[in-house]
Amino acid sequence: MSTIDEHLVRLQRPTVQLLNPGADAEEARRRFGAHGLRLGRELAALYGWHNGTNVAPGVVLDDAHLLPGFYLMSIDEAFRTFEKMDELNVSPSWLPILTNGGGDFSFIDCSTEDVQPIFNFRFEQDVHRMQFLSVSDMLGTIAEAYDQEVFFLEERWLETDDEAWWELARSLNPRADYWSH
Repeated sequence: MSTIDEHLVRLQRPTVQLLNPGADAEEARRRFGAHGLRLGRELAALYGWHNGTNVAPGVVLDDAHLLPGFYLMSIDEAFRTFEKMDELNVSPSWLPILTNGGGDFSFIDCSTEDVQPIFNFRFEQDVHRMQFLSVSDMLGTIAEAYDQEVFFLEERWLETDDEAWWELARSLNPRADYWSH
């Protein structure tokens, strides 16, 4: 996680100032439990690192991005979206953790504490494929993309070499079907 922070600082991303401080672990566990969800160790560590991003009115979404196109949702924002899950036709154990702010999400399966895979969600798709087997796989893939400069700045905007991103993600996440279709 610190590697991602280091890259955001190196690239002078406004994201650094928009990332919230970490959440209190006991409060997070209570919130998850109140919704019938399990807060796994890796997810607790993610929210202990940063409790999402402060995307207040007027914030340019690109400035909030943890990776190109997506920002880390706070626990509050994630649960506000979670409460609309029936409308989204998503599994009741899935909690959104990343969003583009326009209806695309990455959801984590919180039905167990041990294995918490992450799935892509887009309104126009009927099938939501697994992107990562775990939070650590997701963060490791993001960090590696920064290390290899797959994520880069172009005129102040955070961009992706799409072909390199898919190739990298596919190689690091061979059991995640999102990258193989």
